[in-house]
Parts: sequence; C-alpha cells; structure tokens
Amino acid sequence: MKIISANLILFTAIGIVLAIAFNLGTIILIRNHMQLLIWVMALIYGALLFISGRKFGSKDKLSEYYAGWRYNIAAFIFHNAVTILLFLYVFSRYDRSLIGTTQLNWWLVLVFNIPLLWGVVLIIHFLVFLAKKSKRDSNR
Repeated sequence: MKIISANLILFTAIGIVLAIAFNLGTIILIRNHMQLLIWVMALIYGALLFISGRKFGSKDKLSEYYAGWRYNIAAFIFHNAVTILLFLYVFSRYDRSLIGTTQLNWWLVLVFNIPLLWGVVLIIHFLVFLAKKSKRDSNR
C-alpha cells in the first residue's frame, strides 16, 4: 500500500496554495481589525480543504478512515508549516513596534492555538481509525 499517492501530492499542492492565501488574507484582515471576517475566512478555508481532501481521498481507493487520516495529517503539516514560515517572515521583515498588540495576539492564536486544537482532533481521528481498523480486522 502506497503511503504517498499522486492524489495526496496534488491535494498537498492545492492545500499549500490555499494555506498561503488564507494566511495572507488573515494578515490583511488582522491589520484592518476585521476579526469577524477572519472566522468567516477560516470556515471557508476549512471547508475547501475538507472538500478537496474528500475528493482526492476518494480517488485513492483506500479505506475511508485510512485515506481520511493521511489527508488530515498532510493538511496539518502543510498548514502549520506555511503559517509558521509566514509568521517568521513577517516578524523578521517588519519593525515589531509597527505591529500592535491585537495583531500579535491574533498571530499567536494562529501559530500556537490552532495547531494545538488541530492536534487534538488528529489524535481523536487516529483513535477512530485504529478502532475501525481493529473492528474490521477482527471481522475477517
């Protein structure tokens, strides 16, 4: 069984573009104090990732739970990598005195809290995957 498929690579490439757009959009919204739109954009971003992961994952002809786990972990990795790299770039490039406390707080939420919450979801997803896998294996 292949761990990395062509569909997973395509999903990751599309996801990286979406993650860059999401993070750059978030920077603009934070600077313009439009916090409500950040949540709207986050919901749209999450929905687009879910839909594209579901579409590409269904083409892999794997167990739904295994494909879901692989796509979830891939999205976790590329989203957090893009977020951290952009965070480091923005804060190394601009004078920190130009960045307000509210902007810094939103960035810290994006860089630290979202991976923490997503990590909890990944653990739950993994436990569900293991439970389904052991149930399927015991039925054989």
